[in-house]
Amino acid sequence: MCYIVCLVFSGDEKAINAEKEDMAKRNEEQLAKIIKDLRAKMGLTQEQFAAKVGVTFSTVNRWENDRGKPSPLAMRRIEELRVEINSREHKRSR
Repeated sequence: MCYIVCLVFSGDEKAINAEKEDMAKRNEEQLAKIIKDLRAKMGLTQEQFAAKVGVTFSTVNRWENDRGKPSPLAMRRIEELRVEINSREHKRSR
């Protein structure tokens, strides 16, 4: 974060944009892993997970392979599934 702030003060627009792109790429890679891990925790195939989220198998495949990202509506459903799974795990650990 300090790196970006320092770049802003130095006025290096190319470096700022490159850093932003790098951060966005890392976030997308993390999202792909989160989706894949959630599906694995649920014990679902990509096709089964897609049905729960309301998208196609190929869409889930693109998300997990970092070739696309979920729409806001799909993200909302994914987050609901994460909360549901975490709640179940929490109840089991008691």
